[in-house]
This record gives sequence, structure tokens and C-alpha cells, in this order.
Amino acid sequence: MPEWSWLTGHLLVLKDSLDRLPTDASPFYAFQDLVHKDFADTEIFVMDYWPMYEASLMISSPEISAQASTEFNLQRDERELKQFAPVVGGQSLFTMTGEEWKYWRTLFNPAFSSAHMLDLVPSIVDSVEVFCKLLHERVGSGIVLLDDMTGRLTMEIITKATL
Repeated sequence: MPEWSWLTGHLLVLKDSLDRLPTDASPFYAFQDLVHKDFADTEIFVMDYWPMYEASLMISSPEISAQASTEFNLQRDERELKQFAPVVGGQSLFTMTGEEWKYWRTLFNPAFSSAHMLDLVPSIVDSVEVFCKLLHERVGSGIVLLDDMTGRLTMEIITKATL
């Protein structure tokens, strides 16, 4: 469990984790380090960001994560939902809660079953081979922006998985 202070909550613990990262790194890497390195022996703990932000539940166990997100569908903080909105383009499974989330999750469940995913492996490998070919074609051509290429690969695989 992270060392807690009456005055700063866990902010000093977070600062220590942030200090180990490059200055331009996303703070989410610090959260990942806290969960998977610093406190890997603890499957679930609370990070208290008082007085800056509300406390967060940090989960490293896949089983507990599944319970929190799927089985119990714990309520998400409104600020987190607002942060996801620009990334996912508005309403999505990431931002939905309650009955609305359950309805859409039920529709998508067959697409993410283990059997269906195994059936998709050859198709995903084909997509990745095309991606690798495109990368090899760009070797030596200077700076290559991967955002567009990886975005297209991701969307192609997601489309194949869901449709």
C-alpha cells in the first residue's frame, strides 16, 4: 500500500513516480508504474490525490478489473468520462454506464468471444503483414509519422473483430 500523508494524501508517492519519467511523458505511465512495479504485490488499492483530485481505485488484477467494469459496472467519475470523450469521439462503451452500457456490451460480446478471436487470428496476421510491408517501404525515407498507419491498422482489426 502506498505511503499516505494527512497533508498530501498520495501526491508525494505520485510525484516520486513522475520524477522517474522523462519530463514530457504522459502521467499515465506513472500510474502504470505504481500499479505494476511499485505496488505489484497489491492487486487493488486506493490512490488519494487530496486536495487536488478525488481518490481513485487502482487495480492490477484482471479478475478484479473484470468485476469492477463488467460484473458490477461500477460508476465512473464524470471527469473521467469527459476526458475519454475527445479520444473516443463522444458516447462509447468507455463512457456509458448502467443499463445503457449493459445493452451495448451484450451486443458486442459475441465479437470478443475467445472462439471468435481465434478465428480472426489469420486475418489479423494478414493485416499486420501489410502494415509491416508498409513500414519496410518507408525505411530510409526520413521521419515517418506512425499515427495514421497505426490508426488504420487498429481500425481495420477492430472492424474485422466486430463485424
